[in-house]
Amino acid sequence: MSESERMGHQQERITGAVGAQGRHGPVAQGRVVPQGRVGERVPSVGAPRARRSPHGGGGEPAARRPGAGVVAAVLLGPLVVGAGVDALLGQGPGWGVALGATTGAVLASLAAVRRRSLGWVAPLPVLAVAAVTAGAMLTSRGPWATRLVRWAVAVFPAMAAAECAVAVVALTVVVLRFGVKRRGRA
Repeated sequence: MSESERMGHQQERITGAVGAQGRHGPVAQGRVVPQGRVGERVPSVGAPRARRSPHGGGGEPAARRPGAGVVAAVLLGPLVVGAGVDALLGQGPGWGVALGATTGAVLASLAAVRRRSLGWVAPLPVLAVAAVTAGAMLTSRGPWATRLVRWAVAVFPAMAAAECAVAVVALTVVVLRFGVKRRGRA
């Protein structure tokens, strides 16, 4: 294939026309955009793409990110186990819930960092602790207001520990990303 034929094919592929006397009629603003080397293969639609670095160049295969269901399961799993341990010991929400909530919050935050959705996961540990431990409040005896206050006092440390864990993960991510960007400039 001659150079002029190749250029004609490139122009037709980009603009839909060959020129003023082309088969598709006159082209007012057509331009030739180089398509790469002659023998270069173009990936087909649906083919796996390589993830490119934001700094240019090629990349490694696209990494799989955990879905929202995985993040929710990672958050709730340790929390439910901790609540179960507290229930087996015959006490209200205590150390088991606090440890489970903190572990679940750290794991869910790490998974959310990989998904780039940490802002979505940050408020969830408090809601998860409230939902999982609400059964303890509903099954206890006494006036409604007293049960609600006891529940809030018993569950607050678990909520605080879980949110502190999310904050530590978020701050670590910010420091690491900022450090990597600063190191790249030096």
